[in-house]
Amino acid sequence: MSSLTGRQDIVEDLDEDLSNDLGELEAKRPKIEEVKEEINDDKKLACFLKWCQNNKVFIDYDKVKITSLTTSHNYGMVAIKDIKKDEILGRIPKSAILDPNTTQIRDLISNNSNYLKSKSNWSKLIVSIMHEANNPNSHWREYLECFPNYDLFDLPMFWETSQLKSLLENTCIPKNVMIDLENMKNEYQNMILPFLEKNKQYFDEKCFSFEYYKKIVGFIMAYSFRDPEEDPDDPNAVGPMMVPVADILNHIAKNNAQLRFKKEEFLIVSVKEIKKDEEVFNTYGEHSNSDLLHMYGFVEIFPHNIYDAVEIPTKCFFEAFRKEKIDPTEVATKKIETLLELELIDRSSSIIIGHDGILNEEECLHIFQIYSMPVGDFSEFLENNCELLCDEEWDSYSLLNENIHKIPIDWKDLIRDTCKLHTDNLNATLEKLKSTNPETDGDENMKRKNEQRLNLAQTLIDGQLKLIHNFITCLDK
Repeated sequence: MSSLTGRQDIVEDLDEDLSNDLGELEAKRPKIEEVKEEINDDKKLACFLKWCQNNKVFIDYDKVKITSLTTSHNYGMVAIKDIKKDEILGRIPKSAILDPNTTQIRDLISNNSNYLKSKSNWSKLIVSIMHEANNPNSHWREYLECFPNYDLFDLPMFWETSQLKSLLENTCIPKNVMIDLENMKNEYQNMILPFLEKNKQYFDEKCFSFEYYKKIVGFIMAYSFRDPEEDPDDPNAVGPMMVPVADILNHIAKNNAQLRFKKEEFLIVSVKEIKKDEEVFNTYGEHSNSDLLHMYGFVEIFPHNIYDAVEIPTKCFFEAFRKEKIDPTEVATKKIETLLELELIDRSSSIIIGHDGILNEEECLHIFQIYSMPVGDFSEFLENNCELLCDEEWDSYSLLNENIHKIPIDWKDLIRDTCKLHTDNLNATLEKLKSTNPETDGDENMKRKNEQRLNLAQTLIDGQLKLIHNFITCLDK
């Protein structure tokens, strides 16, 4: 599952003043009874918060509450008073972290460590959760019961293939999901299932199902964390871990809190002022809406995701490249082959456009340099082992929105034609989505899912079209 990634959290060292606050906050730990009025309608949440108290997980109930009334389909954290920057809202000791070293079957996993090695390093956590989620005596029962059956995670990998390709046509998500599923099937069949069959006494019968395995993977994908200081190539690396309470925080690009990794604990800290009744948001990393939908099952409405981006398919670039006809056909073909050989472009995406302009600026500068070379210069370029612009020469060009209007006319024409081809495709998909009625067969839950999937697809594509529109406006300034 090399294409699957967990949350990417910003890590900063606490300054001296913030560190001094730790002792003061310890004395403010309230009893769970003090917040019963906030949670009496959710017994599972109440049990989880009691579990937190018993396991020395600190939540500052003077400042925040955990509730289901948030932007999330599950739980979230909300401020109950104005919060200043750099205030500690929660502390999770490492003893409360669920990972392969804290599960009840840690010895079994340790004895099979070499067998359970995988590129993603997820397999050990997968079997840990499979065991703990189905063990009525699990130390983690109250935590894991907050996610019943793992049916809440409606990631695209759970969509029907026809629906995935139809709703997300002309985006990169269907291809990435199919890669994920292929990797998951290989890992399940060749590693997880043989391990389960060898150790049947530790696992419920539902674990012997690829669909259940997918749900566990979806849970880990949406909620796990990695220690950013851990070397993923280290054979003793823990890999992804589940961090209770921290994983309740939902994501927005302009987050107001973050998780900070310390030696013996994790801290939830405000990074800006948070007003009373505002939700406390973490960031899962600098993810585009395509990444957010792919890995977490949601998107942000344009223009709120400052990290949103749109990948222009290579097929559109090649079509525009040939359309311009600045070179004889055989020269244009050779230039395209050269771009592929130099790995300046791949078979799936070419130009990547974000809020600030072209994000893969370095590669695109080389691409446009080769594109605009006269035939004689291109022949000399090939003879000189394809030596490209040196760093100093890049300073006279910028592909960011602020200065992109200054680039050569032939570069502009290529970019404009490439973007138009993709825009036409996206508009066709969006029009199809707008005329689509969600499937009504099945139960009410499935109806809601289909409506939500349609809305997510429309929001994703609408944002990509607006990104391209803003970019072209700057190009033509």
